[in-house]
Amino acid sequence: MRLNHLIPEFKEQVDDGGLPFMAAVHLSYLNEEEQNLICQVAEQEGKKVRPKQAEQLRKQTGKIDQETAETVFRCPEKSRAEKKTIKIWIDAEVYNAYLADVGEADASEIMEQALKMYFRKAV
Repeated sequence: MRLNHLIPEFKEQVDDGGLPFMAAVHLSYLNEEEQNLICQVAEQEGKKVRPKQAEQLRKQTGKIDQETAETVFRCPEKSRAEKKTIKIWIDAEVYNAYLADVGEADASEIMEQALKMYFRKAV
């Protein structure tokens, strides 16, 4: 499993619920030095690594330095008011099995990633 490639600090954050699963998967593709740097910067900035941020960082594997990491954490994400949203209904069993323990923003990120993966395979 990809999570075995995480540094101990990130594994602990996953276990504690502070690091979303999808963010952890993206971070697991980075080398140990990059993961340590990102962990330090997140701590300094007082922020948690979100799936979108981890995805951006993964795309820059091998080129991540202090400035890159800081930029990813300082770039403002679109607020909910700026995003167009719709409500969807999912079966309660599906919700309880996969999304009950994550925040609304993380649930949205997970759904987006799942749909991207689904439609990539279907094409």
